[in-house]
Formats: sequence, structure tokens, C-alpha cells
Amino acid sequence: MSELSANLYGKDLVNDIRVIQKVMGVCPQHDLLWGALNGREHLLFYGRLRGLTGEELEGAVRKGLADVSLTFASRKQSSQYSGGMKRRLSVACSLIGKPSIVYLDEPSTGLDPASRRKLGMPVRRRRQTRPVHVSQHSGPGFWRMSDQPFHTGHRRRSTERLAFYSRGRRTSKRPSG
Repeated sequence: MSELSANLYGKDLVNDIRVIQKVMGVCPQHDLLWGALNGREHLLFYGRLRGLTGEELEGAVRKGLADVSLTFASRKQSSQYSGGMKRRLSVACSLIGKPSIVYLDEPSTGLDPASRRKLGMPVRRRRQTRPVHVSQHSGPGFWRMSDQPFHTGHRRRSTERLAFYSRGRRTSKRPSG
């Protein structure tokens, strides 16, 4: 039997899991929320996983809740959230702490059109500096996002900042030029 390994940014998935938790944001298709915790406590938890502390953590929690329009429900247990509120909280958890890469699986499931547009705003801001991979049935046009060149340090690179997947295949294309 052969041994398999996986790595992200040169870090081993098994041996360097704490480092990977700090650099990768994930929003799975099914919300991974604890019903007894409120929205603020969820973001505090994920922010600490990403190494945030003190005022930096508090500021990131406030911004995360505001970005997904959940400030009003920040102290309400997530078990009392609607499906759309849970989805928005899950996206906020994946974005807190400025992870180096973000994976969003069906991030807008259960959201009304206005909430979908609002949720797209923090995702669009994030993809300006970091890769964001989105798996969604409704396709890239839904998010009104296109791949854009991005800057890494002093070197300009042209690559996807946002990738869409449908039935396991990537559907977005590299920007021209």
C-alpha cells in the first residue's frame, strides 16, 4: 500500500493542520454551526483559530457580522437563526482573519435575491487580494463577479481570484490579456 499526502502552501495537511487552519477559510455546503453559540461566539471561535487576539479579534468579529448583515442578531443563539442567517454566518466564519485562500460551497443556498447580492459584497472584496473558490449551481453570473488580475507584492500576476465549479469541473476562464 502506498502512502498519500496532501499539502497547502507547502504545509502538510496532517502535520501542519494548525498552520493550515490559519490560512484557509471553508464554508461547506451544510452549515457547521453549534446551536448553543450565538453569531458573535462563532466568529470569536474561528477568529481565534486564525490567530486573532485582543482588539484585532473584536474588530474582525464586528466587521464580519456587519458584512453579512447579522449585527442585529449577534447575541442570538444560532439555533434560532433562519436558514439564510445561518448561511450568512457560515460565510462570515470562512472569511474572518483574512485567510490566504477561501472555499465556498453553495454559499447562497436559501438566500433571497437581496441577501445574495449583499453576501456577494464581502466575497468580492476578499477576492481582490486572495483566491476564492465557489461551488454553486447558479453559476458565476449570479454573483456578478469576473476574474480580475491581482497584485502579489511588487509583482503583477494575472490569474483567477475566483473560480466556479459545476459538477466537479471548473467553469470560469482565465482573464484575457
